[in-house]
Amino acid sequence: MPRATCRYPFEWKIFHWAKTFSSNLTGECHYAFVVVLTEGGVTRKIIFGDRPEEIDRSEVEALQQGAPSWFFHHPFEGPEYTYVEWQNIDRGTMERLIGKSFEPHDFVCEGQPIEFPTTWGVMF
Repeated sequence: MPRATCRYPFEWKIFHWAKTFSSNLTGECHYAFVVVLTEGGVTRKIIFGDRPEEIDRSEVEALQQGAPSWFFHHPFEGPEYTYVEWQNIDRGTMERLIGKSFEPHDFVCEGQPIEFPTTWGVMF
C-alpha cells in the first residue's frame, strides 16, 4: 500500500494546481498527465491518460527519457493516492506553471528549511 510522503506546503500548492489543471482540461481531476518542457522551461507537449487514473506508463517513460524537463501527475487507486514528480524544473518555471509564487514558509518542515528542489517526487 502506498504511503503519503508530503511534508512541505510547496508540495500541496503544486498538487492542488495539478488537480485543477486536470479538471480544467478534462472535466475530471483524476486524469493522469505528463507535461514535457524544454531546457528553458517552455511547455512542448502535454499528454493525458485515456481514462481517469490511467495512463500508458511506457509512453510516459519514453517521454521522460527523451525530455530534459518534465512534470508528471498520476492519481491512482480510487483515486485514493496521487503521485507527483518532476525533473529539472526550476522554481521560476514551476511558479509560472502553477500560477502562484512560493513563500519562504512553503519550504519549511519541522523547522528545517530547504531550497526549491528542481527534481522531486511526492505521494499524496
